[in-house]
Order: sequence, then structure tokens, then C-alpha cells
Amino acid sequence: STGHLTEVLDVRMKRLMTSIGDERLRHFTEAHRMAIHRLVTLLEEIDGKGACGWVRSPGYLYCEHDHQLTELRDELEALATLHMPSSLQKHTPLPFPILEAIRVENQGMLDAAACLETLRQGALASGVAIYEDSPAIALELSGWLRANHVRVITPSGTVSSDHCVIATHSPILGRMGGLGASHLQITPRRTYVISVKLKTPTLLDGTYWDLDRPYHYIR
Repeated sequence: STGHLTEVLDVRMKRLMTSIGDERLRHFTEAHRMAIHRLVTLLEEIDGKGACGWVRSPGYLYCEHDHQLTELRDELEALATLHMPSSLQKHTPLPFPILEAIRVENQGMLDAAACLETLRQGALASGVAIYEDSPAIALELSGWLRANHVRVITPSGTVSSDHCVIATHSPILGRMGGLGASHLQITPRRTYVISVKLKTPTLLDGTYWDLDRPYHYIR
């Protein structure tokens, strides 16, 4: 993971406003904001302020080509409608020229591996049992419209509970034999991360991504 936390989505806000409406999208971005706040609060409760290298930083969506300017300005208008603090910039701290950029305030970065380890330690300290190498291969629900009991099947045993949280990157074990509506919109893609140590350190305040397809991301 590149370890950034943001309420700005990969899909353009302007497009989402057209498909699901302003109010629903506003609730969606607010949920992202609340999730970030809850995660950071939890990490600091476990490991103190600044845990896992967490820092608040701006996010920059930038363009380098004339044909992208309309898309960028449409996105700025959408962000304003959603009450997300943002502004149009002609320059960024990047070491190369850009045409324009949107600066979105109050995003953040952390060490993803340290984050998981801190959450693990906090869970164990609270009495949570963690079982590794136990893939869930099936999910059984006692009700259809509203389940009141859940059984998770693994190769070595079955776990029964009143509630089950599916926190995988892609949803699994759905009601329809593992297939849910979200699966119909998911396509397999491969992305690459390059980590380098610069001979001359440079301070880039924030995270950066462009309007290319696929896009490039810098932090």
C-alpha cells in the first residue's frame, strides 16, 4: 500500500454526481471522512499522537495537458458542491511544470504496515483472538432479508456469531453464492509501485495524482 488516506475517489466526483446525485455522494464522502477520523483516533488511543507516522497533508489532482483542463475545473465545481475544502492552483511543490491543480485540504498519509501492526496489538490487548491461515470458504445465514445468525466455514472449523464483517478488498461470500452486485463492476487490474531513495532529498508536502488513464500517483 502507498499508505495514503483520502476522501477523494478514483472516479471523478462530477461523474458520480450525475449517476447517484449530490446528496448520496455527499453522504458517501462524509463516511470516508468519518472513517479516516475514526482510524486515526483509534491508532492514537493505542500508540499515542502521531502513531504510524500519521500526518495531515493536502492532496493535489493535477493536469499537464490542455484537453484535461475542462475535466479538472468540472471536478473543482463538484468538490465545492460537496463542501470539500479545495482550491485551484497554478503551481505545486512538484519538481516539474503543470498547467493547473486542485488542492484538497485535510487528507493524510501513514505507514500502512505499522498501522496494521498497531491495530493488531490493540486488538490483542482488548482480548480479541486472531486466527491466521484460516481462509473463509463459505458463509451461512440463518435469515434471508435480515440474518440473525452467521456461520463462517473454514477448512479447519466453523465460527458462529451474531454478526460478521467482511473486510476484504473485494466483497466475498455474498448472499447469492458469493456473487454480489459489486462483482459485476470489478475488473482485474495490475498496478505498480516504485520506491526510491533520492540522492538529494526533496520535501513534497502532500500527495499527487494526475488525470491520465491510468493515472500516476506520487507521495
